[in-house]
Amino acid sequence: MKGANRERGAKGRAISAGSQVGARLLVLPMLMGALLALPLRAQVSSSQQHVRPSEVRKPLRALPPLGSAQARANALLEEGVADQQEGNIAAAITKFREAIQTNPNWARAYVALGGALDRNHDLAGAMAEYREALRLDPEDALAHLDLGMALRRQGHIRQALGQLAKAVDLAPESATVHNEFGLALALDGDLHTATQQFRVALMLKPDWAAARNNLGNALALSGQLDQAARQYRRAIQLDPHWAEPHNNLGNALRDLGEVKQAEAEYQKAIRLDPGYAAAYNNLGLTLKLNGNLEGAIADYQKAVQLKPNYTAAHSNLAAAYYQKGEWALAIQQYRDVLRVSPRMASGHFNLGLALEASGHRHSALAEYEEAMKLSPTVSLYREQYQRLAQELSKDHSAKPAATLPKEPSSSSLAASSVRGTQGSPSLSRPHTVHRKREAPHLLRRLLHRPLPPND
Repeated sequence: MKGANRERGAKGRAISAGSQVGARLLVLPMLMGALLALPLRAQVSSSQQHVRPSEVRKPLRALPPLGSAQARANALLEEGVADQQEGNIAAAITKFREAIQTNPNWARAYVALGGALDRNHDLAGAMAEYREALRLDPEDALAHLDLGMALRRQGHIRQALGQLAKAVDLAPESATVHNEFGLALALDGDLHTATQQFRVALMLKPDWAAARNNLGNALALSGQLDQAARQYRRAIQLDPHWAEPHNNLGNALRDLGEVKQAEAEYQKAIRLDPGYAAAYNNLGLTLKLNGNLEGAIADYQKAVQLKPNYTAAHSNLAAAYYQKGEWALAIQQYRDVLRVSPRMASGHFNLGLALEASGHRHSALAEYEEAMKLSPTVSLYREQYQRLAQELSKDHSAKPAATLPKEPSSSSLAASSVRGTQGSPSLSRPHTVHRKREAPHLLRRLLHRPLPPND
């Protein structure tokens, strides 16, 4: 089933970084640290169908007499939708443009063209069409919905909220709109209201597995793990062949201390989707908790094989090698992390630990210094730099590469104590990112999920 498993629901449309029209849903991966790996958890397939949710489509007026310009535009629009459902996006774009030429004042044709352009990876062009549709018809709920999702994907969350709130006002009976509004609210940090929106979506469509999963993610992010687990189990009942809820249920169970059950859920997710890198990474973390370090390494290796730029898996693999004392392998993995994310302070710090453990103390000092520069308020980085600098000075073998920055104010020190101690390791262990809760970071990892048919 591979990656298609996460994007099933073929009659719907997915909203994500690659699709913009028809039924769509973006699934919030549960935030349990870097291990969540939700495929970022932000990828969309270009094979999703372009189907407009009927609940936000304004009824067409009675068709004009046969042969009129509007009748021709209607026919072209229908042909374009059919082309898009068959995966012929280029032909759909042509038909939608012809419909606009036939009737330049028909807002719905601009919305359709915007969706096709989005599917064709032209987000800027798509947004221009949505805005033109709203100029012609400010009450078009679908145009507000599509524009709101596009803005969210660009990171303009507040602007997206404005568009999605308008869509909710215009189409309060739409489960799709409430779901999308919930996703934007979650990205804005308002998990309470996001949860309410997901619940409204489920009141309108109780058997929607993807919305159940979204609700579970919002509850998990709020720390309500038991309730989140119930939602994931319900999503699995509704869609037993979807891997994502199994992975998320595993995360919840692991954080609840039910490690063996978590391991079983990750294995189910992998059976359903053998290409699911996040599930391999999470399984590796769970095996490590169970004391099976070799098994964890094998799963981390599989995760980075499937997703070479997967920094969380590289970090976890490096930490496992570090634990085994295989410094060269740990160093290589930390360098891979920094190749993808060169400004990751924890990556430089961890590389410094591995370099120092392998005897490369001067190189280690440089990495500690870089970590300190990137995150000057994290006391752990400063302490490690100062310790090694003093040791090297006493040995008369080197001097610190640079003077220490000024002491931060008391207020920033208080903030740094939280960031520096929450899940921080001892000086002899790598700074494992997956042990920290970083909601804003994980919330950016979104998995897109098609909507059910006839939404």
